[in-house]
Amino acid sequence: MGALEQQVVQLRAEVSELRVNLDDAIHLISVLKEDIQQRDEEILELRRQVKDLKDKLEEKSNEKREPPAFVKPNKRKGRRKNRRGPPEGHPGKARPVPEEVDEEDEVVLESCPRCGNDLPEPFDLTEHVVEDIVPAHVVVTRHWTAWHWCPTCKEKVQAPLPDAFPKERFGINLMVLVSYHRILGQTVGKIRALLKEQYGLDVCDATVLRMERGGAEEMGEHYSELVEAVRAGKAVHIDETGWRVDGRNHWLWTCASKEATIFHVDPRRNGKVAKRLLGKRRDGRVVVSDFYPAYNCVADLMQRCLEHLKREFEKVEARKKRTTEQFKRFKRRVLRLLRDAFRIHENIRDKETRERRVALLHRRLRTIYEETYSDPDCQRIAKRLRRHKDELFTFLEVEGVDWHNNEAERALRPMVVARKNSYGSRTIEGARDRAVLMSVSDSARKRGERYTDFARGYLSTRALNSTSKC
Repeated sequence: MGALEQQVVQLRAEVSELRVNLDDAIHLISVLKEDIQQRDEEILELRRQVKDLKDKLEEKSNEKREPPAFVKPNKRKGRRKNRRGPPEGHPGKARPVPEEVDEEDEVVLESCPRCGNDLPEPFDLTEHVVEDIVPAHVVVTRHWTAWHWCPTCKEKVQAPLPDAFPKERFGINLMVLVSYHRILGQTVGKIRALLKEQYGLDVCDATVLRMERGGAEEMGEHYSELVEAVRAGKAVHIDETGWRVDGRNHWLWTCASKEATIFHVDPRRNGKVAKRLLGKRRDGRVVVSDFYPAYNCVADLMQRCLEHLKREFEKVEARKKRTTEQFKRFKRRVLRLLRDAFRIHENIRDKETRERRVALLHRRLRTIYEETYSDPDCQRIAKRLRRHKDELFTFLEVEGVDWHNNEAERALRPMVVARKNSYGSRTIEGARDRAVLMSVSDSARKRGERYTDFARGYLSTRALNSTSKC
């Protein structure tokens, strides 16, 4: 019996140990079930997120992709308001024959180009005018300039060169050519390539920049005359755009009248620069500008660019896919007011009738900006109308004033195009040199002159008036 009891005790101990193991296994199973349940929930959540992402991806793929900011939108397809070219039935046009002919010759055949037999004398002549250019080449001139003793000044003086400035290796024609290509927006590297390819002249970057600097410095006095001519204009347009100088932001300013145009590069964009360019206030002079606050105190008579006002509505509609009904009504009222102002400007010449219509426009304008609006864009534009209420219809009250600022914007456009190639200027001196040359070029265009002819004559006169001392 002792052995049997011993086996019973041993079996009871094994059963107790198995129960403990069973409890541990049950607890482990419970923990694993909880873990599995948690993982199942996570899997369901991830599946739901994957489904949402797939749905969004499908929506995005079905949507029309917006082009990058630097890509301009395509024009809408449809019938053009004005067809390109002349109307049907219009007589054809050809280039007129020049009045002056430099050379004349007679082109004849000695033998037939088909059979090779000799041909008799021609029985008729047909006129054929050809315009072509003569290949240019570099002309090297050795000048022996005389020195003289002036008994009055008690100094030695040297005769001026007829085609170059003192101590300059290159002549005025080359200086004018280089400056003109800089005006066109050509980079220094492209000008060097042009001189080498077309004229066989190999120069370095410093030489090109020296010729540009020399031309701008010699035309500095004429630039001052242009500044005064612009200030004396009856209507002066002013505008500005960005211009980088050695990687730093500067501003390219322009003031344009019907007679002249000036450019100026400045690190500041404030009213002080505008006042310095326009000079003292002049009675009867109208300054045309956009709504930039720097122009608020530059003149007694102002005309704000109404084209900028129209663009403001376009910006709002481009920014918002859907505009409120209040904004749509506000836009219709303002644009209708502007259209009526344009009709008065084009059709009504009687002074009394025009004054009555202008007074009616001001009353309509007052009703627009005094109305209460809940749309924030309507509030903002109405505030602008109230602030500039006396500067919107000046073009109807003063003759010769435009309702837009195209004069200044068109003057800036060549510099904006040049900025895309050169990214600005390396030095402030180089930027101001280009501003001087552009001022001279655009002003010559307004006078009906070619820049190259004017610059060649002006620089030649300056060279002949220059003297060298020993």
